[in-house]
Amino acid sequence: MNARACNAPIAFSALVDYWFGELDEAEEARIEEHLLGCGDCADRLEELAAIASGVRALVRDGSAHAVVPAAFVEQLAESGLRLREYRPPPNGGVNCTISPDDDIVVARLVAHLEGVQRLDLVVRSEGGEPDRIQNIPFDAADTEIVILPSTKLLRTLPQCRQVMQLVAVDDAGDRVIADYTFNHTPYAPHG
Repeated sequence: MNARACNAPIAFSALVDYWFGELDEAEEARIEEHLLGCGDCADRLEELAAIASGVRALVRDGSAHAVVPAAFVEQLAESGLRLREYRPPPNGGVNCTISPDDDIVVARLVAHLEGVQRLDLVVRSEGGEPDRIQNIPFDAADTEIVILPSTKLLRTLPQCRQVMQLVAVDDAGDRVIADYTFNHTPYAPHG
């Protein structure tokens, strides 16, 4: 490996795509060749792997509330975790719950993100103050934002409504892309 600083570092987004196996063969081979000769970029990939491992641990534990790539959810499912997924329509809602058998809950927010420079997520729960998460990760070419709410929190909620709102932010100000309503009901076994 090269001990000198990298003069052509691999973009963080490309390292993430490489880590999740989302690159075509040619790009993957190019990055692998670079990583074999570049200690700086190999170290950055190692740091990314450590972060991913920590996030996985938090997700498995139910503590995480995170915006993640769709490939991350696929990896969780492939590892044997049981997922419950909800896709409310833009400016619409879904009824939702979490059962004792669910390891992860996934909220998929469909949105058109072309031209968006920065994306914020505003979460409003009944009776609470809005929580704004600024500058969430997104790819303008994707058609959905994938959110993993904390399963520990979801298991404690009474019947309630939560609204997630995607907000585009640019020099002109804020523009609401869409609202997504989740009508939560505590799990009630049948029988």
